[in-house]
Amino acid sequence: YIKKSLKHSVISIQLSNDNIWKITTKNNKQYNVKLLSSSLLHRHLLILNFKGNNKHYYTILIFNDAVDADLARKVRARIRVESL
Repeated sequence: YIKKSLKHSVISIQLSNDNIWKITTKNNKQYNVKLLSSSLLHRHLLILNFKGNNKHYYTILIFNDAVDADLARKVRARIRVESL
């Protein structure tokens, strides 16, 4: 059970055209964040760890059945490229 009622709960993640990760929180604030190397990629689960420019840390869990298979593949590929 994931509770999204806290004001810092993440409601969306974006990767901009200029390769900057951005998250939007429940209180409608948007932050630039850095994807951390502690993120975990598995074929059934993505655990994305971010550090925000606001000094907060954010962890996002994405199960494969929650997103389109092609999108999940693209996200995994993108994260692998960033970690090089």
